[in-house]
Order: sequence, then C-alpha cells, then structure tokens
Amino acid sequence: MSTGNGGFQKITDYYALKTSYLFDPKREREHRMFMAPRMITENESLETHLSKFQGDLMADLTPKRIYSGDPGNGKTHLLLHVSEKLTSNDFEFKHVECPALGKTVKPLVLFTELLNRLGGKNAVIDLIIDAYKKCRKDAINEQPEQYADESEKTLSPYLDKVFLGNTDLTELTKLAVDNDESKRAGLWIWLSGGKGDPSITAVNLKEDGAALVRTFKALFSIYEKSTGKKLLVIFDELDKGRILGAEAQEAWKELFRQICDSSQKNAGILMAITPETLNSKAVLDESVKSRVGDGNMIELTKMSDSGDIENFCIGSTKFCEVIPHPEPMYAICLDMIADHSLVLPIEYFSYIQAPFLVKEIWTLAHEMGYPQFQDSIVAPIYDDHRALYLNSNIPAIDIIDFDYPFWHTLEDIPKNCSEKTLKIVGNVVCEFIYRKDYENK
Repeated sequence: MSTGNGGFQKITDYYALKTSYLFDPKREREHRMFMAPRMITENESLETHLSKFQGDLMADLTPKRIYSGDPGNGKTHLLLHVSEKLTSNDFEFKHVECPALGKTVKPLVLFTELLNRLGGKNAVIDLIIDAYKKCRKDAINEQPEQYADESEKTLSPYLDKVFLGNTDLTELTKLAVDNDESKRAGLWIWLSGGKGDPSITAVNLKEDGAALVRTFKALFSIYEKSTGKKLLVIFDELDKGRILGAEAQEAWKELFRQICDSSQKNAGILMAITPETLNSKAVLDESVKSRVGDGNMIELTKMSDSGDIENFCIGSTKFCEVIPHPEPMYAICLDMIADHSLVLPIEYFSYIQAPFLVKEIWTLAHEMGYPQFQDSIVAPIYDDHRALYLNSNIPAIDIIDFDYPFWHTLEDIPKNCSEKTLKIVGNVVCEFIYRKDYENK
C-alpha cells in the first residue's frame, strides 16, 4: 500500500491488524455462513437453491449432484455454504478435497481422504465396530433363540445388510471387534490399501477397483448404522483428475458411477468440477451424468463478464500436455510487473497452490529491500499459474500488479512502463534461481 510519499506500508500496519485477513471458507466455518446474494444458475437464486435442497433432505432423499463452473467462481464456497445453512437431523456433511494426482493414481487416494475426514484411524475403526455390534444387538433382540443356537448363522444376514456383503471388511471387523490393538491395526492397514491381518485372505483395495467401490458403499452404510445419520459428501477439486491416464480414468469413472447410482441410498454425493474437465470425461462421463440426471446438473453462472476463460492460457495448457522430463519442480508466472507505481500483493490462488514458494520469494524480496512485494493477500485471478496447477499439479504462483491502469488498452506502451520496476522483479527472480541452483549443487 502506498503511503503517499513514495514509500510503502504493509496493509496490516496501516489498519492496525495483527494478520492479513483471508477469506477462507475451507478452514473457517464462520466464513462459510457469508455469501453475497447471487444467481446459482440463470434461473435459480441462492435462496431458491437452498430451499429446494432443504426439501430433498426433509424427504430423506440422498441427492446426487454435479456442480460445474469456471475456476474461481465459487463452487467450493457455495457447497460449503450449503452445508452450513441447511439443517437436518438425518444428514452429516463431509467436505473431501481430491488430493494431488499422477497419471496412474487410483481412487484409493480419495477413499483415504474420506477416512481422514471421518476422523482417521481410531474414529473410523470405532465407527465400523459400533455398526457391527449394533447388528449383533439387532440379531439378539429379534431372534434370541436362533442366535443362542447358531450365532454366526443368525448374525450373518444382519451384517450383510449393513456391510453390503463385503466379506473382507466383515471378517476383518470380526477380528477387531474385541478391541485387540493388533487386529484393529490390521483392519486399518487393509482400509489404507495394505494386506491387513495375515489370517484373512483379503483383496488389496489398492489394486482391486471393484473391491474399493464395494468398500466405499459399505462405509456409507456403516456410517448410517453407527450414527443414525446419512452422509452427504462433497467431492471437491475433481479437476485434478484431468491428468489421469486411460486406465486410471476408468477406475475413477466406475467409482462415481456406482456411488451416484440410485441404488446407493446411504449417502448423498455432491461433485465440484469445471466445465472443461467435465467435457473431457476424464473423471465423470455420460454414465455418471445419466445417473445424476439432467435436473441435478448445476451449471453455475459465470463469476464475471470479463471474458471466456476456456480460451485463456492456451499456451500453458498445451505445455501441460507435453511436459518435459524431469518435470518442473514449480513455476513462476510474471504478469504486469513494469508499472511505474509497482505494487505486488500475494495473489490468492498462488497462496493456496504453493504457499512455500510465496513465502520464499516474498521473504527474499524483503531481504533485498524491495517494499513493492506486499504481504497482503488479494483476490484470485485466472492466469497461467492456475492452468499449470489444474492441468499438471505443478506448484505455481503469479507475481502480478493488479492495478496497472493501462492493461488491455492502447496506452500499454513502453513510456508507461518502468525499467526500474522491471529490474526489481528480475533481480528477485534471478536471485531466487541462483540460490536454488547453488543449493542443488
């Protein structure tokens, strides 16, 4: 922030704030409650959308919906807002963000994220064991004589109903039900894609896609049995699946086919994705969309009329298709860095995508005595760094002056640019590169 006398001051100091304020609904629940009135689709307002959604929950439906929209137009914020605004005694929202993916990564990584969102090892095992014990209690209460004579045979139908016939999961749970720590550990190892208890010949969830899908669905059912609530899972950042190879794509699409099918009634499934990724059919294809239904395909309105982002960043997007080996460790995008009054705050996507890189470069700039690099975090912008990250998972940042007044005008000419400020950015970037090169020798 300019002080008016040629100097600069941190926004935190100017407003006497302890830290820069960052609107972050992913991490701050109170931020989810705020959302400016907007049209969700061309024909549906936020209020109407919330009302219809509430009606689905009151009717005990398990909605399956796909939310598509341009990067940065509020898909995540909307879904988190929905999760906070809606009230239900029968549903529990869980936000599951798709992790970084490679071309061969299978859906086990998404299952692992779900397990973490459910509380991790002990919480998940307790959940499964509790469901098992409730099945046993039901069998005893409803068929006491039969259970006394043939407990295993009598219990079996109750377990099949809740564990959905998942024999491996059922058998591993039987071993862990008495809270033997080694048996509990074996169950968790199996859920995490390992062998599990050696006394059980179980399939490997890391390798067997069909078994993983069965376990996904069984976990939804188990959660409802244990807690009395259905899950409503938000699967976010599915655009990371664009880089998947053909074999991995099929595994991901099959997962979403199965959990979005009408026969899966234990959990609602909400998916956030960009139109470009949706049209690529890398993660969700026509079979998934048909199960969701046209009425549940939510095409979010564009965040602005500033242009068609599908035609932005063509070069960086193409680069992601032919990335050289070894792959770049990270990327730095330079945009509008020659303003006479240069101010370089931290762009929001940069902070989210590569916070370590932002910290290194901004700290270096401060060490070199360049106050133009400001510590405040500002609005997101769709630039090449975003395309690189979405299409290849390369940690990428944007060093950009948001207030260059001649952007996209006929006055964007050399006399309105400054070699001094251009040199400032060049010095910082070069010093960063030279230091990294020295560190790697």
